[in-house]
Amino acid sequence: MRLIIEGIKIALGALVTNRLRTFLTLLGNIVGIMAVIAVASLLRGIDKYAREKVAQEGSNVFKIKRFDPLEAITDFDQFLYSLKHNRPIRRVDATALRGTLEKAQKVSVSVSDRIRVSFADKNIRDIEVKGQDEYYPFIDNVEIERGRHLSRLDVQTNAPVAVVGWELYTALIEPREPIGESVKLGDRHFDIIGVAREKGKVLGQSQDRFVIVPIGAYQKVFGSERSIDVRIKVAEIGQLDEAIEEARVAMRIRHHLKPSDDDDFHISTSEQLVSLWKRISGGIMLALFVLVSISLVVGGIVLMNTMLVAVTERTREVGIRKALGARRRDIVWQFLVESSTLSLFGGLFGMVVGLMIALIVSVLTPIPYSFDAVIVGIAFVVTVAVGLIFGTYPAVKAAMLNPVDALRYE
Repeated sequence: MRLIIEGIKIALGALVTNRLRTFLTLLGNIVGIMAVIAVASLLRGIDKYAREKVAQEGSNVFKIKRFDPLEAITDFDQFLYSLKHNRPIRRVDATALRGTLEKAQKVSVSVSDRIRVSFADKNIRDIEVKGQDEYYPFIDNVEIERGRHLSRLDVQTNAPVAVVGWELYTALIEPREPIGESVKLGDRHFDIIGVAREKGKVLGQSQDRFVIVPIGAYQKVFGSERSIDVRIKVAEIGQLDEAIEEARVAMRIRHHLKPSDDDDFHISTSEQLVSLWKRISGGIMLALFVLVSISLVVGGIVLMNTMLVAVTERTREVGIRKALGARRRDIVWQFLVESSTLSLFGGLFGMVVGLMIALIVSVLTPIPYSFDAVIVGIAFVVTVAVGLIFGTYPAVKAAMLNPVDALRYE
């Protein structure tokens, strides 16, 4: 224990005495650990946030689409093929599924576009208008602050009524009473029957910039040729795979596909998006660890050179210690403690800076961050290991010094 305390004191003394040299020595460790902590904290924050949103939106819901929009990122050629060859999905498909799927609790339809919404002499651009049916409240995370949701009668009669998002209400209508007022979508007016409760933002993007109208009324204004999405909710998540397979078979029958034909539609779940993110974040972390490993190796080499200089500067000290009875292992242990302390100090500094960077990024941008004790623990162990590994050669060299030659060294 005495040797450990003494080695730590000598290492801290070097920090104070040779500040610039020590900082340059530890720069590799600082940069490497800083990058790991900052990026890992931000990636963990995004991952946690994404999973919370999946749980909030319902992991027991899946969608049937004409094509997979994520293929534009993962396989662009397949995306173009699907866009050209897959058949549009119609409301009659949803009606048929609603009557045949045993595992489905609710079946809803949805189609959307982005337009300008007007009220009196005010207007807002880039608003998502959604054509939906009366089942959307059972699937979407939409709560009503004022008024009501769409009813079955609204959908059956293609009534020109709308449920508006909170941001539209505050920007266009407030402080007037919204129920009964009309907003203009395209060239047609829709009476407001409900205002959705505020949902806030997701990664800086507002979730309250939308209008929900009956799907038939939507198609009258924006056309009925566009493919719709069918959204299906199951009672329990354990039934999800069975329900997906049941829906796939039903859609293949409706589209008259042969057993050898590929699906001409796409079934997606919220977990698929999370899985895609995990693959992307995993690739980022792998690349980061490779770069950090290079940084730590370079930092370890610089640390080893610094310790070799320290051995040379303290040759007489080593000789005196040996003359007073210090064993080789005592000398080795002392220099290893010093190198480990220096490396650990650089790692701790890098951890603090990395967490500060993650916090600053989280404050200045919509990107969340999350503290990961496991990553910090690994970083702690790695910095100590770097000190031990790259401090071994200088420590052994000091221990092998001849005490007589060491005492004569000037």
